[in-house]
Amino acid sequence: MPQGANVQSIELLRELQTVLWKFREACVGSLNDVESDLRRTVIWLETEQDSYWKSQIRIRHEALERAKEALRSKKIFKDASGRPQSVVEEQKALKIAMARMAEAEQKLSNVRKWVRALQKEIELYKSSVGRLSHSVESLVPAAVHQLDRLMTSLEAYVNLEIPQTASQDASDHSAGAGFANRAELLTEILTPSTPVPLAVPSEEERASATPASSIDILCPHISAEILDQMTTAAGQLPVDSHQTLVTRSTVRTLAGFTLLRRSPVDADDSGWMVLSDSAEVPSDAAWVKVSIESLPGDAALWSMILRLPIHSSVRVMDGVVVQISHME
Repeated sequence: MPQGANVQSIELLRELQTVLWKFREACVGSLNDVESDLRRTVIWLETEQDSYWKSQIRIRHEALERAKEALRSKKIFKDASGRPQSVVEEQKALKIAMARMAEAEQKLSNVRKWVRALQKEIELYKSSVGRLSHSVESLVPAAVHQLDRLMTSLEAYVNLEIPQTASQDASDHSAGAGFANRAELLTEILTPSTPVPLAVPSEEERASATPASSIDILCPHISAEILDQMTTAAGQLPVDSHQTLVTRSTVRTLAGFTLLRRSPVDADDSGWMVLSDSAEVPSDAAWVKVSIESLPGDAALWSMILRLPIHSSVRVMDGVVVQISHME
C-alpha cells in the first residue's frame, strides 16, 4: 500500500511542531525582555532617580541657605566708609539658588508622578498581553503534545499491514478487517481512551478527609476551544483560594485524572475532587483535603477551571484538558 503521501504529512506535522516551539520561544523571549525593561525602568525611577533628586534637594537647600545668609550679612554690615554695601551679586546668587531648589523639587515630583503613571501602564500592558502569554505558555505546549499523539497514531495507522490469503474472498475479508482496524485507529486519534471507573468519595468521607499540605499534580493545559467552553459554562459559585479539594493520599502526577465538582459539605469545601483514572491507586487509600492555594502552576488557570459550576467534570489526559461536561 503506498505510504509516501502519509509519511510526508507526518513530516509536515513534525515541522509544524518545531515551528510552534520556535514561535513559543520567540514570544516568551520577547515578553520576558519587555517585562525586564519595564522592571528596570521602575527600579531606576523608584531608587536611583528618587534618591538622586532627594539628595539634590538637600544639597541645594544648603546652598540656598548660604546664599540667604550672604545677602543678610551684606545688608547688615557697612563698608569702610560707613555706607551700605552693594548686594547685587548676592541677590543674583540667591535667585539662582532658589531656581535650582525649585528645579530639584519639581524633578522629584515628576519622578514620583511618572512612577505611578508607569505602574498603571504596566498593569494595562499585562492585561492586554495576558491572553497571548497564556497561549504561548499553555496552549502552544498543549498543541505540540496533541500533535505528538496524532503523529504516533498516524504512524501506527500507516504501518498496519493487511493480511493476505490465497482466497480472494478471504483477501477481501482480511482487507475489510484491516480497514476496520484503521477506522478504529482513526477513531482513537480523535476520542480519548475510556477511563477506569472513578472512585468518588461519599459526603462523610469528604467531611472527614485529613488535611494535607499539598498535592503532587500538574496544572493541565487548556486548548482555545475548551477555554471558550469553560468561559461559557462558568458558574455563579466561584471558589476561594483558602477552600479545599479532596483526593486520595497516594495521588501523584498521573497521565489521566478527572476533576469532579459536587455540592460542598461545609464552608471550607469547594466541592471539587481529584479522582484518579489509574487502577494502580489503592482503593483503601485515605482521602485527604488540600487548599486550592497550594495547587502548583498557574493560579489564574486553576481559577478558570475551578469556577465551573456544581456537577461539572473536567477530564485530563497526559496533562491536557480533553473534555468538560455537566451532569445533574
